[in-house]
Amino acid sequence: MHIEDRQLAGNGRRSRSLGQAGGYSARLVHYAPGLQQADHGHARMQLSFLLTGGLAEDSEGQSLHPTGRCAGLMPAGAGHAVRFGDQGALILAIDCPDAMTGVEQRRSWKRMDASLSRKVAMIGGGLGPLDDISADLLAAFTEMPPAQPEPLRRAPHWLRRAISRMVEEPEAPIAGIAAEAGIHRVHFSRIFQRHAGLSAAEFRLARKCSAAMALTVPGLVSLAQAALAAGFADQAHWTRACRALTGLPPGRIRQLFAA
Repeated sequence: MHIEDRQLAGNGRRSRSLGQAGGYSARLVHYAPGLQQADHGHARMQLSFLLTGGLAEDSEGQSLHPTGRCAGLMPAGAGHAVRFGDQGALILAIDCPDAMTGVEQRRSWKRMDASLSRKVAMIGGGLGPLDDISADLLAAFTEMPPAQPEPLRRAPHWLRRAISRMVEEPEAPIAGIAAEAGIHRVHFSRIFQRHAGLSAAEFRLARKCSAAMALTVPGLVSLAQAALAAGFADQAHWTRACRALTGLPPGRIRQLFAA
């Protein structure tokens, strides 16, 4: 089944335009925790940046589980079904011009590096021409190697227990969790990175940001309450992290989705 992205709008999905130029159009999309989307396609090639949260995706025989800050490319007409995690997801989606050559023809996800992250934040903050930045992002993506971590289902039992503990007790010291598992901290970090796609510290920060974003977007609590509930020291701490992720402060994100 192939349907336009706009037809997916409804309960659990909020989308706001960030502008369009030179055949590119960008929007910020928030998906509620646990939201599921049936198999569908997109009329245009789409470059996506997973800023907070996580998802599981089935696309044309592939089972994909991007974690942390990832960039994804969806060719025009390709289909996928998506299940969002327990904290939902915030995604910057860029629709690309129709006549694009030299790009991958299968759905793929890659790890965002610091340079890519800065350019994404520039779009969110409106700090440059959308078409120029988008073209740079697309060119950078095509040159990056794939970075799909090993599936967690293949991870050692001790690692799966450790990740569950980090989810259930966000403030538990990572060194203590490794010690309880009977694993040396260096080995723990290496295996964690291999299966989760990011370090244990990055995983913890990503979970905090996802939790804060899931509370920020609906606007049901104050920004200070969202920050504290997610484990940040205060609202200023959440604001700094949010700007680094998206180029926008949480208050502006709340305004965008409330409009």
